[in-house]
Amino acid sequence: TDACGACRFVGQLRRLDAQRMDALDSGAIRIPVAGSGGGGRAGAGGGGTLDEPANLPAEYKGQFGRLSADKTIPKLREFVNNGGTLVAIGNSATNIAQHLLLPVENHLLENGAALPRTKFYVPGSVLSVKVDNTHPAGYGMTEHVDAFFDASPVFKLTPAAAAQGVKAVAWFDSQTPLRSGWAWGQEYLNGGMAAIEAPVGKGRVLLFGPQIVQRAQPHGTFKFLFNAIMSATVTRITP
Repeated sequence: TDACGACRFVGQLRRLDAQRMDALDSGAIRIPVAGSGGGGRAGAGGGGTLDEPANLPAEYKGQFGRLSADKTIPKLREFVNNGGTLVAIGNSATNIAQHLLLPVENHLLENGAALPRTKFYVPGSVLSVKVDNTHPAGYGMTEHVDAFFDASPVFKLTPAAAAQGVKAVAWFDSQTPLRSGWAWGQEYLNGGMAAIEAPVGKGRVLLFGPQIVQRAQPHGTFKFLFNAIMSATVTRITP
Protein backbone atom coordinates (compact mmCIF):
# COMPACT_ATOMS: atom_id res chain seq x y z
CA THR A 1 0.00 0.00 0.00
CA ASP A 2 1.04 3.65 -0.30
CA ALA A 3 -0.33 7.09 0.52
CA CYS A 4 -2.17 7.43 -2.80
CA GLY A 5 -3.65 3.98 -3.31
CA ALA A 6 -3.88 0.45 -2.02
CA CYS A 7 -2.52 -2.94 -3.01
CA ARG A 8 -3.56 -6.26 -1.49
CA PHE A 9 -1.14 -9.09 -0.91
CA VAL A 10 -1.78 -12.70 0.10
CA GLY A 11 0.19 -14.96 2.43
CA GLN A 12 2.37 -13.69 5.27
CA LEU A 13 1.61 -10.03 4.55
CA ARG A 14 -0.79 -8.71 7.15
CA ARG A 15 -2.55 -5.36 7.23
CA LEU A 16 -1.03 -3.00 9.78
CA ASP A 17 -3.79 -2.32 12.30
CA ALA A 18 -3.21 1.18 13.67
CA GLN A 19 -5.42 0.65 16.70
CA ARG A 20 -5.14 -3.04 17.67
CA MET A 21 -1.56 -4.33 17.48
CA ASP A 22 -1.64 -7.05 20.09
CA ALA A 23 -1.40 -9.92 17.61
CA LEU A 24 1.95 -9.26 15.99
CA ASP A 25 3.86 -12.40 15.11
CA SER A 26 7.41 -12.81 13.88
CA GLY A 27 6.35 -14.52 10.65
CA ALA A 28 4.58 -11.43 9.37
CA ILE A 29 5.61 -8.17 7.79
CA ARG A 30 4.41 -4.65 8.57
CA ILE A 31 4.47 -1.80 6.08
CA PRO A 32 4.03 1.79 7.29
CA VAL A 33 3.90 4.26 4.38
CA ALA A 34 4.47 7.95 3.74
CA GLY A 35 3.36 10.18 6.56
CA SER A 36 2.92 7.43 9.14
CA GLY A 37 4.82 6.89 12.34
CA GLY A 38 3.43 9.76 14.35
CA GLY A 39 5.33 12.53 12.71
CA GLY A 40 4.88 13.14 8.99
CA ARG A 41 7.78 14.99 7.42
CA ALA A 42 9.02 16.72 10.52
CA GLY A 43 8.50 13.90 12.99
CA ALA A 44 5.88 15.78 14.97
CA GLY A 45 2.12 15.69 14.97
CA GLY A 46 -0.07 13.35 12.98
CA GLY A 47 -0.82 11.06 15.91
CA GLY A 48 -4.09 10.30 17.61
CA THR A 49 -7.06 8.42 16.23
CA LEU A 50 -9.67 9.02 13.56
CA ASP A 51 -13.33 8.09 13.61
CA GLU A 52 -14.28 5.40 11.13
CA PRO A 53 -16.39 6.66 8.22
CA ALA A 54 -19.94 5.33 8.22
CA ASN A 55 -19.46 3.86 4.75
CA LEU A 56 -16.21 2.01 5.55
CA PRO A 57 -16.43 -1.53 4.07
CA ALA A 58 -16.87 -4.27 6.67
CA GLU A 59 -13.51 -5.90 5.88
CA TYR A 60 -11.71 -2.72 6.96
CA LYS A 61 -13.60 -2.19 10.22
CA GLY A 62 -11.23 -1.87 13.16
CA GLN A 63 -8.32 -1.04 10.88
CA PHE A 64 -8.90 2.68 10.45
CA GLY A 65 -6.78 5.24 12.25
CA ARG A 66 -3.33 6.75 12.55
CA LEU A 67 -0.07 5.35 13.72
CA SER A 68 1.13 7.03 16.88
CA ALA A 69 4.47 7.34 18.64
CA ASP A 70 3.03 6.43 22.05
CA LYS A 71 1.01 3.34 21.08
CA THR A 72 2.13 2.07 17.69
CA ILE A 73 5.90 2.54 17.80
CA PRO A 74 6.45 0.43 20.96
CA LYS A 75 4.48 -2.41 19.35
CA LEU A 76 6.48 -2.13 16.14
CA ARG A 77 9.72 -2.17 18.13
CA GLU A 78 8.59 -5.27 19.99
CA PHE A 79 7.52 -6.90 16.74
CA VAL A 80 10.92 -6.37 15.10
CA ASN A 81 12.89 -7.33 18.20
CA ASN A 82 11.01 -10.63 18.23
CA GLY A 83 12.03 -11.43 14.65
CA GLY A 84 9.56 -9.54 12.47
CA THR A 85 10.31 -7.64 9.27
CA LEU A 86 9.28 -4.01 9.11
CA VAL A 87 9.21 -2.17 5.77
CA ALA A 88 8.87 1.62 5.81
CA ILE A 89 8.30 3.59 2.60
CA GLY A 90 8.66 7.30 2.00
CA ASN A 91 8.59 9.74 4.88
CA SER A 92 7.60 7.01 7.33
CA ALA A 93 11.07 5.54 6.76
CA THR A 94 12.59 8.65 8.30
CA ASN A 95 10.23 8.46 11.26
CA ILE A 96 10.86 4.77 11.84
CA ALA A 97 14.63 5.33 11.70
CA GLN A 98 14.34 8.07 14.30
CA HIS A 99 12.06 6.14 16.66
CA LEU A 100 14.16 2.97 16.48
CA LEU A 101 17.40 4.95 16.85
CA LEU A 102 18.89 3.56 13.66
CA PRO A 103 22.29 4.92 12.52
CA VAL A 104 20.72 6.84 9.65
CA GLU A 105 20.78 10.54 8.85
CA ASN A 106 19.41 12.89 6.21
CA HIS A 107 21.77 12.99 3.22
CA LEU A 108 20.28 16.23 1.90
CA LEU A 109 21.96 18.59 4.33
CA GLU A 110 24.33 21.48 3.85
CA ASN A 111 26.18 22.87 6.85
CA GLY A 112 23.85 20.92 9.10
CA ALA A 113 20.65 22.34 7.63
CA ALA A 114 18.18 20.86 5.15
CA LEU A 115 18.73 22.02 1.59
CA PRO A 116 16.30 24.82 0.67
CA ARG A 117 14.09 24.49 -2.38
CA THR A 118 16.18 27.07 -4.13
CA LYS A 119 18.96 24.45 -4.19
CA PHE A 120 17.09 21.13 -4.24
CA TYR A 121 13.59 20.34 -5.44
CA VAL A 122 12.52 17.04 -7.02
CA PRO A 123 8.73 16.61 -7.10
CA GLY A 124 7.12 13.61 -8.77
CA SER A 125 10.03 12.53 -10.99
CA VAL A 126 11.68 9.29 -12.08
CA LEU A 127 15.28 8.82 -10.97
CA SER A 128 17.86 6.10 -11.53
CA VAL A 129 19.27 4.25 -8.53
CA LYS A 130 21.95 1.57 -8.33
CA VAL A 131 20.89 -1.70 -6.71
CA ASP A 132 22.87 -4.30 -4.82
CA ASN A 133 21.17 -7.25 -6.50
CA THR A 134 23.18 -9.69 -4.39
CA HIS A 135 21.16 -8.52 -1.39
CA PRO A 136 17.87 -10.42 -0.81
CA ALA A 137 15.88 -7.20 -1.20
CA GLY A 138 17.43 -6.70 -4.63
CA TYR A 139 17.18 -10.24 -5.97
CA GLY A 140 16.14 -10.43 -9.61
CA MET A 141 16.68 -6.73 -10.26
CA THR A 142 19.02 -5.11 -12.74
CA GLU A 143 22.05 -3.11 -11.64
CA HIS A 144 20.13 0.12 -12.09
CA VAL A 145 16.38 0.67 -11.78
CA ASP A 146 14.14 3.68 -12.23
CA ALA A 147 12.35 4.73 -9.05
CA PHE A 148 9.55 7.24 -8.45
CA PHE A 149 10.84 10.09 -6.30
CA ASP A 150 8.45 12.67 -4.83
CA ALA A 151 10.31 14.90 -2.37
CA SER A 152 11.38 11.56 -0.90
CA PRO A 153 13.89 11.08 1.93
CA VAL A 154 17.49 10.28 1.02
CA PHE A 155 19.56 8.52 3.66
CA LYS A 156 23.12 8.71 4.90
CA LEU A 157 24.69 6.08 7.14
CA THR A 158 26.46 7.25 10.27
CA PRO A 159 29.90 5.90 11.26
CA ALA A 160 28.17 3.48 13.65
CA ALA A 161 26.22 1.80 10.84
CA ALA A 162 28.83 -0.76 9.81
CA ALA A 163 29.28 -2.08 13.34
CA GLN A 164 25.50 -2.48 13.63
CA GLY A 165 25.27 -4.41 10.37
CA VAL A 166 23.31 -1.73 8.53
CA LYS A 167 23.69 -2.03 4.76
CA ALA A 168 22.73 -0.05 1.69
CA VAL A 169 20.42 -1.85 -0.73
CA ALA A 170 20.10 0.94 -3.32
CA TRP A 171 21.77 4.32 -3.74
CA PHE A 172 22.33 7.24 -6.09
CA ASP A 173 25.61 6.82 -7.95
CA SER A 174 25.41 9.72 -10.38
CA GLN A 175 25.18 13.50 -10.35
CA THR A 176 22.54 13.22 -13.09
CA PRO A 177 20.11 10.49 -12.00
CA LEU A 178 17.06 12.17 -13.60
CA ARG A 179 15.28 9.90 -16.08
CA SER A 180 11.99 11.75 -16.44
CA GLY A 181 10.51 14.85 -14.85
CA TRP A 182 12.14 17.69 -12.98
CA ALA A 183 15.16 17.53 -10.67
CA TRP A 184 16.50 20.88 -9.53
CA GLY A 185 19.82 20.30 -7.75
CA GLN A 186 19.91 16.62 -8.64
CA GLU A 187 23.67 16.55 -8.11
CA TYR A 188 23.05 16.63 -4.34
CA LEU A 189 21.60 13.11 -4.57
CA ASN A 190 24.93 11.56 -5.55
CA GLY A 191 26.12 9.16 -2.84
CA GLY A 192 22.83 9.20 -0.96
CA MET A 193 21.04 5.98 -0.04
CA ALA A 194 17.64 5.13 -1.50
CA ALA A 195 17.14 1.87 0.40
CA ILE A 196 18.67 0.46 3.58
CA GLU A 197 18.42 -2.72 5.64
CA ALA A 198 19.05 -2.59 9.37
CA PRO A 199 19.03 -5.55 11.77
CA VAL A 200 17.08 -4.81 14.95
CA GLY A 201 16.95 -7.44 17.68
CA LYS A 202 16.02 -10.74 16.04
CA GLY A 203 14.35 -8.98 13.12
CA ARG A 204 15.14 -6.36 10.52
CA VAL A 205 13.95 -3.05 9.16
CA LEU A 206 13.94 -2.09 5.48
CA LEU A 207 13.78 1.61 4.68
CA PHE A 208 12.81 2.78 1.20
CA GLY A 209 12.96 6.49 0.41
CA PRO A 210 11.35 6.45 -3.07
CA GLN A 211 7.70 5.55 -3.53
CA ILE A 212 8.36 1.99 -4.69
CA VAL A 213 4.66 1.12 -5.06
CA GLN A 214 3.23 4.56 -5.93
CA ARG A 215 -0.38 4.02 -7.04
CA ALA A 216 0.57 0.47 -8.06
CA GLN A 217 2.31 1.92 -11.13
CA PRO A 218 6.15 1.71 -10.85
CA HIS A 219 6.55 -1.95 -11.84
CA GLY A 220 10.33 -1.57 -11.92
CA THR A 221 10.52 -1.29 -8.13
CA PHE A 222 7.77 -3.72 -7.09
CA LYS A 223 10.43 -6.38 -6.53
CA PHE A 224 11.80 -4.41 -3.58
CA LEU A 225 8.52 -4.97 -1.76
CA PHE A 226 7.92 -8.51 -2.98
CA ASN A 227 11.46 -9.55 -2.06
CA ALA A 228 10.95 -8.10 1.41
CA ILE A 229 7.74 -10.11 1.79
CA MET A 230 9.31 -13.33 0.54
CA SER A 231 12.48 -13.01 2.58
CA ALA A 232 10.47 -12.33 5.73
CA THR A 233 9.38 -15.97 5.67
CA VAL A 234 12.89 -17.37 5.15
CA THR A 235 14.92 -18.70 8.06
CA ARG A 236 18.48 -17.41 7.70
CA ILE A 237 21.32 -19.67 8.69
CA THR A 238 24.60 -18.09 9.73
CA PRO A 239 27.61 -20.09 8.44
